[in-house]
Amino acid sequence: MTRISIGELDMPDKATARIRLQHAFLCEVARLAPAVWVDLHESTQATYRELKDHYPADYLHHDVEFLCTPPESRAQASKVFSDYPALTKLIEQLDAWAEKWNLTPADPDDAWLSRVAIRQIEFWHEHGRAGEYIGLGLGAIGPIPQAIKPPSGLPGYNPLLQSRAEYQAQVRQQATAEISENDLLNRARRPTRRSYVESIINSTDDYCDHVESSLESAGFPRGEQKRQAMRHIEWAVKATVLGETQTAISRDAQLSGDDVSPQAVSKAIDQVLKAIGLR
Repeated sequence: MTRISIGELDMPDKATARIRLQHAFLCEVARLAPAVWVDLHESTQATYRELKDHYPADYLHHDVEFLCTPPESRAQASKVFSDYPALTKLIEQLDAWAEKWNLTPADPDDAWLSRVAIRQIEFWHEHGRAGEYIGLGLGAIGPIPQAIKPPSGLPGYNPLLQSRAEYQAQVRQQATAEISENDLLNRARRPTRRSYVESIINSTDDYCDHVESSLESAGFPRGEQKRQAMRHIEWAVKATVLGETQTAISRDAQLSGDDVSPQAVSKAIDQVLKAIGLR
């Protein structure tokens, strides 16, 4: 099982799971089809350079997102930004890029992919690494509630930002370091020191239970876990971006020892695309 959300729990709208799946999908695009990001750079760099020479940089990504809207809104917005024809041209290039690689958002009001694309373009222009997926622009997940105050000596635990296992690993590392730095405690035998650290870890369970239950009662659900999540994302990229058929993907999976039918592949792909907001 693969944990999809960032932490043990997720936001009420399951935003962290969606962001992580979107990022995983775009990473897989970079791995299987690097030409997608190279094409984005090559098809937009001249327009973006022209735009940067005349446009207030602090507002550019906001206005790009504003223009990436349904046609009626875009037509109205184009009048507002008529002094910057390169801005409208850049939006058209983003649209053409997304259509070319079958990366069209399912909801025309959701400009998440255009937001990611413009942040990539901005980064390449300022820092280089042209055509490399950087992972910027995937949105925020706040506001995040403040974690319950921990017992004395323990760090705070916010299950929206980390799993319980990650938190307890943090406590283990801290406890081990503090014992090692204490000359007196460090004189104990190694098994005794390990046992003491484990007793500290076990003492965190009640605190973690309390934090998680309080957030769950406030409407924050358990984080999603999925079997073969990365395999299904790989299939989705192969089908949407590379144009492979479900039959071909199923055949390749069977050659790798995964007995899966084309129908099962199709279902898995549909679930991934729905989860990340692509059609």
